Amino acid sequence: MGLLVGGGKGKGMLHYQGKSYPLTITSLGVGTVGYTKTDAKGNVYFLTKLEDFPGTYSAAAASGTLYKGADGAQFQNDKGVI
Repeated sequence: MGLLVGGGKGKGMLHYQGKSYPLTITSLGVGTVGYTKTDAKGNVYFLTKLEDFPGTYSAAAASGTLYKGADGAQFQNDKGVI
């Protein structure tokens, strides 16, 4: 029996109240094999102050295919930011 653990890191930009803030994204996966490239774009909901954005996000809803080659997912942190 074996266990594979993988991870990734990326960079992005949060646009909030007319300003742009750089961000770093890290991930951890169990049972990961191979290489994955991901381009992500989305909206942020329930962010009332910038300090609520950083943190650990967990899946808030199941992911699903939006169209061929594209998936959708929703993540939420402990402050309710989606």
